[in-house]
Amino acid sequence: MSEQENSKEICLDLNWYQKQFLFSEERFSCLIAGVGTGKTFAFLLKAWALCQERPGTLGLIVRREYTDLRDSTIQDFERYFNVKIKEQAKEFEFPNGSKIMFRHGDMTDINVLKNINLSFFGIEQAEEYETSAIFDFLRDRLRRGEGACGFLIANAMGHNWIYERFIEGASSEVHDLTTGQVAYRKNNYFCATASSFANAHNLPADFVADLRAQEKDAPEHFKQYVMNDFNIVDADDLLLTPEELGNLKQNCAGIAGNRYLAADLARFGKDKCVCVVGEEISGFKFSEVATDAWGQKDTLHSVGRIADFGRQMNLTDGTIDCDGLGQGYYDNLKDLINGHYGLKEFHNTPLGKDSPYANIRTEIYFYIKELAGKGWLSIKTPEIINDLAGLRYTYNRNGQKMMIPKEVMRSKGIKSPDYADAFMMSVWLWKTKKPAQSALRRNKIGRFNFINQGLNNW
Repeated sequence: MSEQENSKEICLDLNWYQKQFLFSEERFSCLIAGVGTGKTFAFLLKAWALCQERPGTLGLIVRREYTDLRDSTIQDFERYFNVKIKEQAKEFEFPNGSKIMFRHGDMTDINVLKNINLSFFGIEQAEEYETSAIFDFLRDRLRRGEGACGFLIANAMGHNWIYERFIEGASSEVHDLTTGQVAYRKNNYFCATASSFANAHNLPADFVADLRAQEKDAPEHFKQYVMNDFNIVDADDLLLTPEELGNLKQNCAGIAGNRYLAADLARFGKDKCVCVVGEEISGFKFSEVATDAWGQKDTLHSVGRIADFGRQMNLTDGTIDCDGLGQGYYDNLKDLINGHYGLKEFHNTPLGKDSPYANIRTEIYFYIKELAGKGWLSIKTPEIINDLAGLRYTYNRNGQKMMIPKEVMRSKGIKSPDYADAFMMSVWLWKTKKPAQSALRRNKIGRFNFINQGLNNW
C-alpha cells in the first residue's frame, strides 16, 4: 500500500479473490477464505467504499458476539481507516452523510432493527451463525435506494447454510486451484474462495512456515482453516458430518416394506406442522416417502390434514408428538382413523443414568447418525436435510449426550427443527417395530434374513 504524492487517494495492491469480492455486482456477495488472507480488510473496505461513493448511505455491520465486535471488528475498522468510533454509539458518520452502524447479537438482539431501511449490510464471521435467519432478516431491510446489497465473510464450516446459499449448484471460474482461488456465481449470489497460501507473499515467512507445519501437527485444523476445505467441520457438537449429510441424499435400494407416519405439531407462531411418511427398505434401511407441511391451523384442520395425508399412503402405523398440546390432536386423530392403522403416542421420555443419552429424542437422533454413516437412510425433502444439518448436542450433568432443546434454539434465533423432528419420530416408530418385523422375516425369507443379520453384525 502506498500513498500517491499530492493526493489523498491510496493505491491498493489487492489479491485476485479480494478484488472479485470487492467489485462483485451481485446483490449478495461472500468471501470464504483461510486465515491470514485479509478477509476482514476486504470486508471493511467494501463497506467504506460504498459509503464514500454514495452520499446518504446507511450500512449495518453485524457480528454475533459483542466482545468480538468490540475487540476485533471495530478496532480493525479504526486501524485501517485511522478513525475513532465512540464505544457507546457504535456508529461512524461520513462527511457526505453516510453512516455505518456496528451491532452484535442473534435474532433477539437484531430484531430491534425491523423497521430500518438499509443501503447495505455486512456479516463478519458469518459461520458463527448456525442458520441463515440473520441473513434473511437483514435482506428484507435492503430498501434504501438502488444497488442495495448484502455481503459477508466467513471461514469454511462444512456444507452449512453459507455453502448451500452461495456455492452449491453455482457455476465456477477457477483462477488458481493450488491456492483455492475460485469464483462462484448463482443467480444473485457471488462467492470468492482462497486458501491461506493465496496471500503467502504478504505474510511473514515464519508465519507461512508455521501454516505448513500444521499439516502434520494439526491436520484437521490445517484442512479447514488453512486450506479452506468445506468437508471439514471442527464443531464436535454438530450431530451430522458433511459426509453423513451427503449420504442422506442417496437412494436406498431394496425391498419396500411397512410405512410409518409421524406428525410434529406447531406450538409457536413461526413453527410449522410437519407430517412425514417413511418406509422400511429390506428390513434394515429407511427412506422418506413423502412430507407435508402447513402453517398453524386449528385442531380440526390439522387433524383432518394428517388423516387425509395418511389415507393416501397405505400406512402400517402412525405417531404424534404428545408432549404438551399434542395429546388433544392424538385423541382426535385416533377417533378419525378408526383403527385403519396403529397409532402410538410419542413422548420425549428421559432415560436412566446408565444410558449414554439423556432422552428418547437424543437416542433416536444418534440412531439416525449411525444409519446415515452406513448409507442406510434416504431423504428427498431438502427441508429435512437442512434441519438435520443444523442440529447440535451437548452433555448434561450426568455426562449423557443431549440434543439442544427447541426452546434453546429459538432463544438463539435458530429455526425450530420441525421437519427433522417429524422425520426423527418416523424413524423412532419404525425402530420400535423392528424386532417383531425381523422375526416375521425370519419365518418368511430365511436367506434374506441371513444376509440381514450378517449386515447387522458388522
